Amino acid sequence: MIFQSCTDLKKGGQLSNLDQLSKTIDSIEIVLNENRIDTLKKMHDSAKVISAQIGEFHSADTLSLVFAMKLDDYKLMVESIPEIKMYQIQLKEGIAELRTSVTNLRKDVTNSSGQKNRYSEFISFEKRKIDLLRDALNSFIDLRDKIINDFSSVEEEVRNFAFSGTE
Repeated sequence: MIFQSCTDLKKGGQLSNLDQLSKTIDSIEIVLNENRIDTLKKMHDSAKVISAQIGEFHSADTLSLVFAMKLDDYKLMVESIPEIKMYQIQLKEGIAELRTSVTNLRKDVTNSSGQKNRYSEFISFEKRKIDLLRDALNSFIDLRDKIINDFSSVEEEVRNFAFSGTE
């Protein structure tokens, strides 16, 4: 006669859930990598050149109010680029930490070690962390896209002003 505990009977489902969580983490990482911020680095470098040019050759009293407001928006947008870079780093760190914790939990379930009666609770906790990470990724992508679109909408006009002296 073979005896198994209830937690052993749940092991297959728990491992399946953990495999799904690992796949979700991989998917989040793929989406993050597809939404790199290479473009933002180029934008930031370009903006530094343009800002230096404006600072050196133009004074505030030569600008129309509308254009001065565009320049302020441009500068604020450029200043937000380092923040989004930090956001991306935090997402990468979050992915790595989640991957480690899911891998460790999978080892515990596989080896029937640790607090077996709490495996389902631990799996639910990891799932909630993944949901939060997915939400953070979506916010990152929205912010990244907004910065790129905002930059694109004013960059040519600001560049032309910086290097030609006319709005």
